[in-house]
Amino acid sequence: MPTPSPFRTLHPLNTDLSPVSNDPIECDVQNTTAKFFLNRDLEDLIPARYLRLAYQTPNTQRKAWIFRSGEEYACGMDIEEWSKVDIRYRGVFQTLSKCPHFTKGLWQGGSQNCRHELITSQPNAQSQVIYALLSEIGEMIDLRRETYDGDGIFFLTPRLLGAQMEYWTGYRQKYKDAPETAGFLSLEFSPDSWTSHTILPISSTTKEQPLASALADKFKIMLGQLLLHLRYLPNPGDKLPDQEVFLIGLHGSKLHLMRAYFPGQKISSLWCRRKIPSPPSVFSSELDQVLRSVSPDTPSSTHIEDYAAEGDHFGIQLSSADGIYPLAPGGSRFYGAENMERVRQQLEDSKIKQLDHESNVRTFRVLASREYDLWNQQDFVTAVQMLVALQFYLLSGTAQCGTLQQVFQKHPYANDFSSPDSGLDVEPVRDARVRRDLHKQENYFEKEKELRREELIAQQEADGAHRRRESMRNAQYDRIGSFHDARRDWWDFVWEDEGIIFPKPTRPRGNEEMIVGNIDT
Repeated sequence: MPTPSPFRTLHPLNTDLSPVSNDPIECDVQNTTAKFFLNRDLEDLIPARYLRLAYQTPNTQRKAWIFRSGEEYACGMDIEEWSKVDIRYRGVFQTLSKCPHFTKGLWQGGSQNCRHELITSQPNAQSQVIYALLSEIGEMIDLRRETYDGDGIFFLTPRLLGAQMEYWTGYRQKYKDAPETAGFLSLEFSPDSWTSHTILPISSTTKEQPLASALADKFKIMLGQLLLHLRYLPNPGDKLPDQEVFLIGLHGSKLHLMRAYFPGQKISSLWCRRKIPSPPSVFSSELDQVLRSVSPDTPSSTHIEDYAAEGDHFGIQLSSADGIYPLAPGGSRFYGAENMERVRQQLEDSKIKQLDHESNVRTFRVLASREYDLWNQQDFVTAVQMLVALQFYLLSGTAQCGTLQQVFQKHPYANDFSSPDSGLDVEPVRDARVRRDLHKQENYFEKEKELRREELIAQQEADGAHRRRESMRNAQYDRIGSFHDARRDWWDFVWEDEGIIFPKPTRPRGNEEMIVGNIDT
């Protein structure tokens, strides 16, 4: 398998936050417009640092058994021959083989003329595929967080539950015409049996309809999830925070991810039925705050001349050859790994927030990834990395989902500035996890080799026993067959002189026969 290329990263000082440029597909839902931008990069949906973290997770690089033969497209593989040891993803592909085989992807209008594919297959199996895939990923990464009181943990788990969600498009504008979902990714608590919280919905193609209608149905589901997010927030109606809603969809064997961004100013205006002023530019204020936080003692350019003689007291080092280098208070350079990592993370977050440039208060943008064919080896690996990165992001405490924000506000976590390519990760913990994963993978390979060896020995023994039974059966048939010729003519001809060679014994006569002149004679 060709090694997937790492996800592209945003340069620490790259301030290119230009809006999405390709032509969108507009869908109207109850006086609300959704603009869908398809085939977007994953960096526009999930912050790049979580994509890098998922890319460097060893389990996401491991091949599924179905791709070990070297086939790039494994649709024709025999699922029944799956390894009995390495059973990861076996349920995914067993269920995937029952799904409809659409000739076109959803973005190419594959849901418009698909009645034959839906009738001759099991459309409901698509929800089971996503459920099995998310279950495998959850067991693989085993990502759990501690509750605010320290008495329990919470984690993400899929739910195979179909429900028709209610959504609002304004104050007292309630609708219940959304399609039924194919499942949910929920937030569960353990060991207490608390109520399950829905984090993101799952959608699949189960009926024939045009692309615009299918996208409108997905937007209705996302509006319903937005309503669930806002229920858990204590904010007043005119001060609702920014929210984002994710949706996982499956069209046959093609998986995609959607992200809708709802600015707080817009949803507050719809809720209060009045114009809420827009907040100031997020990027400029956040960048200025980050630059001041990572190097607080570095003076501005207007103060450098005044304190040129005492530059060292403010972290300024002069050099006639290379110019001026600002230094951090501890003596480290401002452009070090730690400071640049913080700047880059803030820029990535700001870029995602700045993707909404619609002035109309009733217009929202929905970004969708490209479709990943799960039968394709490269697409399957990328889809797994995407879902792993999504779970990393959701449980990081920075996701703008009301349900998660309510949970993380009770137990404030430190800002997550860790990244696989920076020096801020806990190296011993990460190295131990990598060694544990590699050791587990080696154990899988050893068990599989031992199982194949045992199966080969058992097959050889079975073949030998079969040959012995056949040889014994043939020999027994020959022995029995030797008596079949006992009454043939040539047998009688051979033994016709039996009376001469083997005369019959004569019975001695009695006393009566020896009496001469017997009356009866």
